[in-house]
Amino acid sequence: MTSSLLLSDVARILGVKGYQINYVLVNGLVPEPRQRIANKRIFTRKDVERLADHFGINLEEKGYG
Repeated sequence: MTSSLLLSDVARILGVKGYQINYVLVNGLVPEPRQRIANKRIFTRKDVERLADHFGINLEEKGYG
C-alpha cells in the first residue's frame, strides 16, 4: 500500500463509500489525517488502519496487511 492516499483510494481499499469516511472524520469518530494538500486529505497507512478498525474491516483479508 502506498504511504500517501486520497479519500477515493482509501474508500476503494476499505470497500466503503467516501461519504461514510467523511462522516466519521467530520464528526470526530476517527481523527483527521494530519496532512492536507490543496485542501485534500492525505491518508497514511496508520490513518487507513484507524478507519479499518472503526468500520470493523480486516485489512489482511483484503490483502493490505
